[in-house]
Amino acid sequence: MTPATAKRRILVAAPSYADAKAALDLAGRLAEMTAFDIRGLLLEDPVLADLVGHLTQRVVTESGEIAALPPRDRLGAIMAGELKAFERAVAEIAERRRAAWSFERGRDELVSGLFAAASTGDIALLGHRSRPGPGGRVALVAPPPDASSEAGDLGTYLARSLGTVVNSPGIHAGEAAGLLDWVNRIHARVVIVDLATGPVRTPEELRRLAEAARCPVLVLGVGRAER
Repeated sequence: MTPATAKRRILVAAPSYADAKAALDLAGRLAEMTAFDIRGLLLEDPVLADLVGHLTQRVVTESGEIAALPPRDRLGAIMAGELKAFERAVAEIAERRRAAWSFERGRDELVSGLFAAASTGDIALLGHRSRPGPGGRVALVAPPPDASSEAGDLGTYLARSLGTVVNSPGIHAGEAAGLLDWVNRIHARVVIVDLATGPVRTPEELRRLAEAARCPVLVLGVGRAER
């Protein structure tokens, strides 16, 4: 593993490699924009981990079917495979860009784990499996005209790289009503938010946004968010 340096970092956090794939693609595109180090973080949700071994527990699969939770030994093998695939993908991105990289595994809820791991200045990506179907826009959640120039610049760059456009709800600070509905309705490839400028400012607000987005969320200003 290449040791991390003081260079600015892209942090990709996800509960599995399947959830990380789309965010890793975005991280690779961002790494083409300028010099970044890459950090991968696989976060096992402790609630799910505590359910392992309860054979009567049922889960909803990606296809919407109800299935039994795998037994402990099988789930352990699945997680080991996810860990290797996630780490390998991070290393490949870094090697292509000649960047330093690191990877680790944690046990925490996704947003809480992100806040615990991120440093001021990181560009953070919350991983989520992409919605099926072609297309998808870059959704910029920022309060004009106060939006950080970096959020806008990253949105423009990613839209150009993905061959799509940037959409913004035009919500000013303090006028967040309807934001989650807008994010839920728009078919986004990535949602971009700056916690320093709002209207999303707290971990709980970010958690609700990520649930509504159902796609990777690019987060700026983690070190300046309200707690």
